Amino acid sequence: MISNVVAAYGSGPQGNNVLASQEWRKIDEVLVQTVQQASRLMDGAACRIVVPEQESGSLRVYATETNAVFSLSLIQTQHYIEYQVMTNGQPFLSNDCGQETIGYTEQPLTGSVFCVPLLYDARCLGALRIHCAQRDAFAPVAIQRLSAFAEQVSITIACLIEAREATRARATFLSMVAHELRSPLNAINGYLDLTLAGTGGELTEQQHEFIQRARAGSEHLYTLLEDLLLISRVDAGQMRLNKSIIYLPELVASAVEELELTAIDHGVSITIEIAENFPPLFADAIRLQQVLRNLISNALRFTPSTGKIIISAYIDQSGEESRRGEEELLEQPIKQVKLRIQDTGIGIPPEFHARIFERFFQVPGHNAMIAGGQGLGLAIVKKIVELHGGNVVVESAPAQGSSFICFLPCLFQ
Repeated sequence: MISNVVAAYGSGPQGNNVLASQEWRKIDEVLVQTVQQASRLMDGAACRIVVPEQESGSLRVYATETNAVFSLSLIQTQHYIEYQVMTNGQPFLSNDCGQETIGYTEQPLTGSVFCVPLLYDARCLGALRIHCAQRDAFAPVAIQRLSAFAEQVSITIACLIEAREATRARATFLSMVAHELRSPLNAINGYLDLTLAGTGGELTEQQHEFIQRARAGSEHLYTLLEDLLLISRVDAGQMRLNKSIIYLPELVASAVEELELTAIDHGVSITIEIAENFPPLFADAIRLQQVLRNLISNALRFTPSTGKIIISAYIDQSGEESRRGEEELLEQPIKQVKLRIQDTGIGIPPEFHARIFERFFQVPGHNAMIAGGQGLGLAIVKKIVELHGGNVVVESAPAQGSSFICFLPCLFQ
């Protein structure tokens, strides 16, 4: 029985496994509330829910006694009441704990204990345990009520598992499609590059411009595919950072060069205000390049002709702005990079500042001039910056332009 649960949940959060962390946060939130409801159902009794966390069989515990979520290893759990109930799939009841052996617990129990498996579709998804200090606490009516409650908990957990499976299936499909499209696109880009290099013969000025624009369009399509691949990796829990020593001025210059033709077409100037001796960073160059490309592309899309984009960066010692909107306060200042991409575009109404970082969200009411994009760029920016241990904020108002500020703490050697 226990193996069925382990197969259903898989591994718990490990390292940078983003999907696993997100999944467990959802399960944690629901089950913390559920165990509190079970306690109220029994007039404040001590309650806990346990679910498998890893293939080793360790259990994730949600307990009202500690008001915390914690894990117990297989050695610690194999003699637990909950483990035994999950293994045999049968409930356990003792209305006088002091008079009989009830299995291992952290400390001797007195009073009454009832433990019921969380069963769904022939699978055991965990166990619910209720402990009351008084004897004979579990009359038939109470047992019936708790058993019905356990059935609802089982359905809730099963829904969370099914949602995860659907997310992974979608991620696998996106990854497969993106990979299939990359191969022919790489061939197109390769032949365009050869043509621009004059391998097939000398080009006229107009032919060179046409091929160059085709190459820019192909590069844009490649970027969209990369965005889809990144989202699928995040959903599949495969997002990793490959950090090394990088130089921000070089990274910014490269990103601007990629979008230079687009900026010329839009009649928008791009200015870089970063000192040449800017200290080296310890970060993922490819991912930060993606952050820059997405933010600059957004600025170009929403900035009218004759507008400006300014890219700046400096070392911020205060660390205060990076915690804007959060409750916790930093006791000591931290050294961090403050990377700003500022434009003179149409701006964003304040009510949409939080939502623009959601996947596939686009601010309503924007006209056809700025249509385009899939609503993934800012979601990707947020995820990459957060994986680096930082965060991103926006400062904007209608008709006053926008500033996207990335705080990247602790990136120095």
